[in-house]
Amino acid sequence: MGKLKLNAKKGTWGVRMMILLLTIVAGILFYSLLSLIISDIRSMKEPSYEDVYNKMQNPDLKAREDQLKEREKTLDANLKALQEERELKASSSKNLEQTLNQLNKQTGIAQNGQMKETMDKFLDFQKEYQELNSRILTLTQERQQVTTEHNNLFQQLQDQENTIQEELNKRHKNHRLVQAMLELALLLPLSFLFFIIFLRKRGPMVTPLMLALGCATLLHVFIAVHEYFPSQWSKYILIVASILIIIRLLSFLVKLSVAPKPERLMLQYSQAYERFLCPVCEYPIRIGPLKFLFWTRNSVHSVLNGKNVNTEDIEIEPYTCPACGELLYDKCEHCGKIRHTLLPYCEHCGQNKENPLLGKTEPEKPRA
Repeated sequence: MGKLKLNAKKGTWGVRMMILLLTIVAGILFYSLLSLIISDIRSMKEPSYEDVYNKMQNPDLKAREDQLKEREKTLDANLKALQEERELKASSSKNLEQTLNQLNKQTGIAQNGQMKETMDKFLDFQKEYQELNSRILTLTQERQQVTTEHNNLFQQLQDQENTIQEELNKRHKNHRLVQAMLELALLLPLSFLFFIIFLRKRGPMVTPLMLALGCATLLHVFIAVHEYFPSQWSKYILIVASILIIIRLLSFLVKLSVAPKPERLMLQYSQAYERFLCPVCEYPIRIGPLKFLFWTRNSVHSVLNGKNVNTEDIEIEPYTCPACGELLYDKCEHCGKIRHTLLPYCEHCGQNKENPLLGKTEPEKPRA
């Protein structure tokens, strides 16, 4: 005979609540620690427009643009001055023409001295007017050439600006890629480490802590994926990662259900006995006044209370489940009283009966 290896020392309710609380606090603090590290990674100096511009700009283009702007200002000022002077000449010529017409009507003599002097002035104004038109035309043509050259230069500057912007975007992309690699290089190994420890070192001391640290790390992984990867990629990455996690959890739960550990199996058996259900198939244990009743795991208390059945008055006899054939109650080999066959200890004498379903046991002397 022997004693089953069970982790019965779970502590009081207050201790368990403190463990849960401290586990949550540890997860929050670890999440905050990772946030500080990630914030330091993200605070790395980003490529600036000034650095790229100073490195890739052509100073000759900028100098030529300044020269053309200055030349345009000068030509515009000269053109404006000549146009104003031309307007004055035109106005003066018009006045002289009116004077000639009046003199011609009054004297009727074409060789009159005053008329000749007026005519000479009129012709001089006309000549100067033509010269002004010629100069304005020359300056206008030059202004058009400067404008054309400036437009071509502007296109070159625009191409240079586009090249600088492309280089800046490329550097920003590489900078974000480096940040993403640094963050994932920190987070993924930690996630893998916590996952391995959680699987291989499961226990009351390790499991809660690894679960809290792992959840904090995975949350940062999901945030990093959403932050750095395009949305059409990140959604696939997150969905695939979620599917893998769910598959692993399902396999763990299926394994726990198909081949449970002795601790879980004994808990399942004890809870079934408490509800008068077969621990193997959950068929109602109909003994004594319960023989003609029917209940389930959820309705057992309402059924027993409704029928005013006192379970303490039920006399237990050797009993076999009629549904699966499992022997549920039998005589104890040590004291001869009826005991639960699927539980490790006799409630009367404390004798430990080895149960192959519950795993290995350790030797223990029966109580007197």
